[in-house]
Amino acid sequence: MVKILDLKKKLTVKIDDKVIDSNNVAVINENQIKIRIPSDIAPGEKKVYLKFIATEEEEEEGGGHNDDDSDEEMFATFNVLPVEPNPIKISDIRPIQGIIGDIITVFGINFTKDCKINIGPNIVSKTTFVDSSQINFVIPDGLEMGIINLTVKKSDLDLDTKQFRIVSS
Repeated sequence: MVKILDLKKKLTVKIDDKVIDSNNVAVINENQIKIRIPSDIAPGEKKVYLKFIATEEEEEEGGGHNDDDSDEEMFATFNVLPVEPNPIKISDIRPIQGIIGDIITVFGINFTKDCKINIGPNIVSKTTFVDSSQINFVIPDGLEMGIINLTVKKSDLDLDTKQFRIVSS
């Protein structure tokens, strides 16, 4: 295995032309570096540049700048993949039926504060976001008895629907 890093040198990291904050770079050992890719880096083929600069300590020891060894730089090519959204999913509704005015709890995954709930044709206005796995709501007026669709959605493309029963009071 080739030693890629002299731990006595300062490391600067760039992805294409963007300098990566040192808080997003972790030197594991002389052969391994972890880099957290900032969210504003667009998907596609990128180059990561590693530049090693002699520290004052190394220069004092005589291993500093000379024409053969100063400011070493290397690069590698890699692909940044697009971030896939975390789709919402309804796992359970409790209770499974209710009357107008009942409080209903929807359990699932990837819920956010901006999720909307539709029950039948109605948008529910009284909702409480508990956390990413639970939303509570009050069954609104104007619904007829029977089985209807209950939908939790973040957008027109990110939604999940389960059936729910409205019963008479």
